[in-house]
Amino acid sequence: MAKRPLVAVSMITYNHEKYIAQAIESVLEQVAPFDFELVIGDDASTDKTFDIVSGYAARYPDLIRVLKSGPNVGSQRNFFRTYLECRGSQYIALLDGDDYWTYNHKLRDQVALLEADHSLSMCFHTAGRTVEGVGPASPWPDVVIPAVTSLDALLRYDYIATCSVLYRNAYQIVIPDWAYGLRIADWPLHVFHAMHGDIGYITDEMGVYRLHGGGIWTSQSAHTRMIWNLDFLERLSTYLDPKFAVGIREGQIGCLDAWRCDCVWNSDYGTAWKAALAAARLRPGLLVKPNFIRGCLGIAKRQAASKFSRGT
Repeated sequence: MAKRPLVAVSMITYNHEKYIAQAIESVLEQVAPFDFELVIGDDASTDKTFDIVSGYAARYPDLIRVLKSGPNVGSQRNFFRTYLECRGSQYIALLDGDDYWTYNHKLRDQVALLEADHSLSMCFHTAGRTVEGVGPASPWPDVVIPAVTSLDALLRYDYIATCSVLYRNAYQIVIPDWAYGLRIADWPLHVFHAMHGDIGYITDEMGVYRLHGGGIWTSQSAHTRMIWNLDFLERLSTYLDPKFAVGIREGQIGCLDAWRCDCVWNSDYGTAWKAALAAARLRPGLLVKPNFIRGCLGIAKRQAASKFSRGT
């Protein structure tokens, strides 16, 4: 049986003909003192994506494997089946077909970090987050993150860009059946790995997460994204040890707060109040917190100004 490469890169794609070549090239440009492979899961694309992917696989048969769907299996199953195809390697990196890497020593540096610290179950790096057609990329995460974080922190806020992660494949991660019914996949997979060790962070920006109208996540409304995240966190509440209940609750509050902010931005003040009150029900102590009070006052002021401008 042939020895599997040290690193496998899991790439999912669907109708990415505009982007897929750049994603693949950014993997081929990696320079590392070890073998790696690229496993591409195409979910029955209806454009030229599969033709492009097949062309690369024909040129690089020792580096690229392609999984093709007969019927479309959906992004969730495509994500997990492609990840599971990488399980023969010691490390697994993720890169969606519409994102790309910008540093050709990315894999080398991330493997070096995990090799040096076996308490880490995974690591990630800063990524540029760019809105297609709208100026330069902004860094993600957009808050200060310590060099090492834990599962508890990850439950409160998903600060890991998919294109930035490298997992240690040493835990025989079992994907629970309920995960296939979710509408998000990367945050759950981060959590399944973080259950086994800490998370290392490299501050260097080494990839780009592209936001565009055809993206599964970015094409959804803030309300839909909030529902998807809350569904995941609710599932975790019965899956994880009860000691993580506070982290899960804070993650739920964070989702509701992001929804509230989006509603205010779009002048949907009635829904903004619903989001604020839902957060307060989860943690009543918010009602006396200065940030929460300021947020509520902000809703009230904007709502009043809107009514005044309409003459009502």
